[in-house]
Amino acid sequence: MQRTIAYMQEHYNEALTRKQLAQIAGLSPWHYSRKFNEYRGMPPLEFLARYRMYRAQELLLLTSATMQHIAWQVGFEDVHYFSRRFKQLTGVSPRNCGLHPTSRRIVALTPLCADMLIRFGTIPHAVAATPLLLTERQLRQLEEHRIKLLPSPQFHLDTELIARTQPDLIIGAFITEEVRMRLRAIAPIISVDHSDAELLIQQLAALFDKEAEGRSLLAQMQREREAARSKLSPLLQSRATVMALRVEPFGYRYLGGYAKGISELLYRNLGLSLPEPLKAGEAWFNPCSLELLTQANPDYLFVEKRVMEHFDAEAKMNELKQSPGWQRLKAVRLNRVFYVDTRQWVEGYGADGQKMLLDQIVAALTASV
Repeated sequence: MQRTIAYMQEHYNEALTRKQLAQIAGLSPWHYSRKFNEYRGMPPLEFLARYRMYRAQELLLLTSATMQHIAWQVGFEDVHYFSRRFKQLTGVSPRNCGLHPTSRRIVALTPLCADMLIRFGTIPHAVAATPLLLTERQLRQLEEHRIKLLPSPQFHLDTELIARTQPDLIIGAFITEEVRMRLRAIAPIISVDHSDAELLIQQLAALFDKEAEGRSLLAQMQREREAARSKLSPLLQSRATVMALRVEPFGYRYLGGYAKGISELLYRNLGLSLPEPLKAGEAWFNPCSLELLTQANPDYLFVEKRVMEHFDAEAKMNELKQSPGWQRLKAVRLNRVFYVDTRQWVEGYGADGQKMLLDQIVAALTASV
């Protein structure tokens, strides 16, 4: 069945018949329909019709294409028949599809995406997240707004659990193309970039017709960064170096200076200096040997003991502190080592999370200035 589903997803804008799909599956049309119904809970041509309407909804929400062009894009020659089928399957006409996205049953694929939706007055029905990685602020937010938590293992999205919520719209970033294709069979999907908080704000503001609110939020975040940078002025003038080290169950990595998220906040927004030996690392987190750590010898060191399901970084943390070079590090000798939480630094960075991060960074770096 999966083979014919993949074929429908690749050729949904073409005229497909049950007989044609049955031939691909190597079954008789009757046997194929029965097997497909058992597998997906609906006949194959109904699955195809729904899939076409999901793609049509995406085009209606994200583009200014004409109704005729959208109908043609999703496999309908007759725009009037397309309009009738669209209303039959979605409950609204194509012309009204994009007017009220806030009334839809939305599933957010990350807590950050849910956070931003709430800021724009759209309360998602559910959010997929790894409970272990949720901050206390995020947990309170879910409880306050009665948002259903869809527990997903770390590095894996439970698409079956998402399907059971019967969403009208899915918004988020996709781990792999395979996951994206599975989600496309569940509901219309809006792909956003959650690695860049400002870009996410712009994307969601445009989608929900909240451009003015989006500009206001971006301006607020910029003011917060400028205020933090002003407080760090003496440190910036001294060119003191700042390093973020991640301690993982299987080794060490350092935060590079050229990525998004916390990297951009530290090294480009705030203007902090990365130790010279680390400037070659272009990834978000780069491999770091204990030898490289001693070469970097930062003036200030943030240490993140990685939070991971089924693994514990405590042994590596102990190894780090017992290594010969640890006590010789400038940051250690001057009591400038600060321990940070994975959930806040990696998973909790957003419009509200930025202020909390900035306060934490400024408090740490100015404590001994």
